[in-house]
Amino acid sequence: MPPILKHPFDQESKIYITKVGAVLQCIRESKNIELSHAARSMGISSNRLQGIESGAKDYSIKLLFKICDYYEVSVLDVV
Repeated sequence: MPPILKHPFDQESKIYITKVGAVLQCIRESKNIELSHAARSMGISSNRLQGIESGAKDYSIKLLFKICDYYEVSVLDVV
């Protein structure tokens, strides 16, 4: 899966990835959705989703749209 940014682990990109992950986690928790349920519904592992939310894993734009669609939010609300 291609990374969302050209250099996903440079300092600036890492900050961005971490902030987006935190927003995704807040959205999920505000909707009272369990991480494991969300991951299973989106067809990804719980470890992958947890890694995205914590900023430890990067993600493709396609996956970001998939997550936002599942949470029923716009990508613009997340980035």
